[in-house]
Amino acid sequence: MHNPDEAFFNILTDHGAIIAVNVDEAAFKSTPSIDVHGHHAYPGMVDGHLHLIGYGQKLSRLNLTGITICKEIIKRLKGITNARIIVAEGYRECGITKDDLDAISSEKPIVLIHGDYHTITANSWALEKANITSTNGVITEREADTLKEKLFSYDKCILMEYFHRAVSHLHELGITGGHSDDLAYFNRFSYPLSAITESLQQLPFRTHLLINHRVFKEFLESKSDFSPSSPYLEFGAVKTFYDGTLSSNTAFISHNYARANHRGAPIVSRDDFQRFLTLVRQQHYPVAIHVIGDQGLDEVADWLTLFPPQQGQRDRIIHASLAKIATLEKLARLPVVIDIQPLFVTSDMPHLQEWLHIMPDLVYPWKTYLEYNLKLIGSSDAPVEDPNPLLSIHALVTRTSLKEGKTYNIEQCVDRFHAVRMYTTNHAFISNSTKSRGHIDVGYLADFSVFPADILKVEDAELLHLKTSMTIIDEKIVYHHKER
Repeated sequence: MHNPDEAFFNILTDHGAIIAVNVDEAAFKSTPSIDVHGHHAYPGMVDGHLHLIGYGQKLSRLNLTGITICKEIIKRLKGITNARIIVAEGYRECGITKDDLDAISSEKPIVLIHGDYHTITANSWALEKANITSTNGVITEREADTLKEKLFSYDKCILMEYFHRAVSHLHELGITGGHSDDLAYFNRFSYPLSAITESLQQLPFRTHLLINHRVFKEFLESKSDFSPSSPYLEFGAVKTFYDGTLSSNTAFISHNYARANHRGAPIVSRDDFQRFLTLVRQQHYPVAIHVIGDQGLDEVADWLTLFPPQQGQRDRIIHASLAKIATLEKLARLPVVIDIQPLFVTSDMPHLQEWLHIMPDLVYPWKTYLEYNLKLIGSSDAPVEDPNPLLSIHALVTRTSLKEGKTYNIEQCVDRFHAVRMYTTNHAFISNSTKSRGHIDVGYLADFSVFPADILKVEDAELLHLKTSMTIIDEKIVYHHKER
């Protein structure tokens, strides 16, 4: 998408690439064609940060997203009667404790995975199994990771099932690719990698895999065994965490939280973080750093200034939800892109006043980032948020929460063209593929997201209800909506 007024009436493709536009259709009457029936095609949409297998797992479990009444949650948990582990995802804190979960069962583990995926509420059985002590059953960060590692085990078949479920649903949303962090959460990294590699043989999806820091050394040791063997698979930056989340009060912010006598902190020590950056740079990889708090973002900018990537590489900052004004100049000098999650306006923005004692300089400052010429990639962080890109585009252009209809910081609204580019074009900057991805032009991939109306011009409210007409990858239709 070079400009908002550019449009073509037909596209000629061959072997998965565009070879001409606006051709004389009469000259190609015998050529197989796809008729989009007057609908509007865009470069294939890409989710810039998500967890593919994790999203498929959420689609396979009890989903508590949007349910905030304790009695209703407990009722649904009681309805799971024949599972070895009672587990639900998308829980929003409403006061349930381990005592409430113990009343459901003291003979099997019960695990509520919070919507930020950094916090868990568990019953006594689950906590004892993981050798964790908690007065109310609520644990965060490393303890939450430890509990999941102790309780959950996976094989390749179930991971393939999760991947297929996720990708099939993403196809329905017009998504042709995703940048995913999956390799460190399902036993050995080879398990999810093998599941993804085999799945892509039957299920086209442009899969860009981040290499989680926890498996980076293992990945390096066996890299020769796992070179991308699929045209739909590529490896990207090394993913790590600098801080936590706002809802768990573990994001690193400038002032104390409203209900805690602390402001969060980096998840790792300075020495450990320096060792991590040194190792990654020695191996010539870029980094992808999760950071949400404004103090954390400022420190990450300093770290990346001290440890720059190789010439031609771009690092990624994941989230950058809060920022200091003074940090913007630092970021503008760095070769970075920022993976933003527009739907945080719906999930987190309504709660910031109760979480934060003092509001930071900038909150989800998407327009300000653009004014500093920072590249933004739109994403969902699914399973954290709904991966429907049109919902995120609506959030970018309106800053309106879908929960209570309130608009936040309207001065940070982004125009429609730049919002759509965050899902169709900007992802190419991170993989140095701006000459082959993200545009409808000669030499670019024949990946398209088709909608019944022009998403650059429809009313804002219509974005919430539009359905994908067709999703095309490599000239092939992978999803076709049929009216029922």
